[in-house]
Amino acid sequence: MHTRTDPLPCKTPRRTAPRAVSGRRRWARAGILILLVLALVGCGRNAKKDDPSGLSVNGVDLEVKMSANVFIPPLAPPVPEARRRIYVVGTNTSTVHSANDRLQPLLLQQLAQRGYVITNNPADAHYMLLYNVLYVGKEVRDLSTVTALATGVGGAAVAATIGRRNEVIQNAGIGGLVGTVTGAVTGHYFETNTYELVVDLQIRERQPAVPPPLPPAEAQRIAADQAFRQVNAVLGLADSQIESAAATDRHTPASPDSWQLYNSQVVGFAGKLRLTFKDAEPLLFQAMAREMSGIFWDLNRQPGSAAPTAAPRT
Repeated sequence: MHTRTDPLPCKTPRRTAPRAVSGRRRWARAGILILLVLALVGCGRNAKKDDPSGLSVNGVDLEVKMSANVFIPPLAPPVPEARRRIYVVGTNTSTVHSANDRLQPLLLQQLAQRGYVITNNPADAHYMLLYNVLYVGKEVRDLSTVTALATGVGGAAVAATIGRRNEVIQNAGIGGLVGTVTGAVTGHYFETNTYELVVDLQIRERQPAVPPPLPPAEAQRIAADQAFRQVNAVLGLADSQIESAAATDRHTPASPDSWQLYNSQVVGFAGKLRLTFKDAEPLLFQAMAREMSGIFWDLNRQPGSAAPTAAPRT
């Protein structure tokens, strides 16, 4: 029996479309790319050399702001020692108990280098520098604002405190592109830590003593005496021929010295990626000492003053 056999239909192989890259892989690749870019940026910032202007030390960005400018009139050279004497006293109301012990030696050293004589007797001082260390620690956004409103100062210090937050916000935004977990890790690792030092200060400059006003009777007697002398000069008479009023005791004690006051608030910042308070603290105190001493004129560099003597090498 003849059976018809139909040829079996040939099966053509299916063409499989290439797998689409999943969304997770895309985010992972994007996260790795962003991490590499941030790592390169972070390494570049940390490798930054010292800025000769003093705005950066070991890659740490330093910034110091004053709430109000202080202008002390210069002294005409040669400046006697009596007018070089300065009395410095500081207090500390911050949570860092050693803040004043860290700041005051640096401040005294800077003032001595500028030609001033440190005295422990305020009665002998021509200048007084009074200050209080208000805060030392991690940057607090509203600290300077509250202090400025309470003490009546503001301006540059407030603007600097608010403006310093932008860099941290930008880094957090970049981390958010990677995802929730990756963004949290990136924001923590590449966050710019900023530490703050706030000091309130008052500078007093001694003014010359001013005699108090004469009593009315004494002022009238002196005016009458001057009138008699003018009449005698016109008539050609000697002063002894006309008796003036009886002379009273003209000695009047001088009034106590008055002081010219200068008030300001100084805020210092130190910021760097992964910066620790241990590394930021000495830099903040050094920058603050330079800023506070820089208010006073350098007596060694004034025209006509003696050139500073070099310290002996040890």
